[in-house]
Amino acid sequence: MLADHARRSHKCMTVAECAELVKIFSGYTPLSQWQSRLSDSEYHVCLLVRAGFSPADIGILMQQSPSNISNIRKRLYLKMTGKDGSPKDFDKYIKSL
Repeated sequence: MLADHARRSHKCMTVAECAELVKIFSGYTPLSQWQSRLSDSEYHVCLLVRAGFSPADIGILMQQSPSNISNIRKRLYLKMTGKDGSPKDFDKYIKSL
């Protein structure tokens, strides 16, 4: 459903879809352990990257520009690993969890 929003209709996620996304990953400890330490939007970026969405699709779903999504991913990499890195480093890290 989210893929359809992003790729076909270019709509952002609804509150219900955000809640469903969080629910899907609630039992996945490598990510769910971060929920209390990140803002809702940061956590949603993590979940969407882990679910395989492209930065462009994440931008559509979250009503953010692609450059803003890239900046968020870069900041999250530093926040979660303590290391400087690129948005792609963040994606690799999240997908490795």
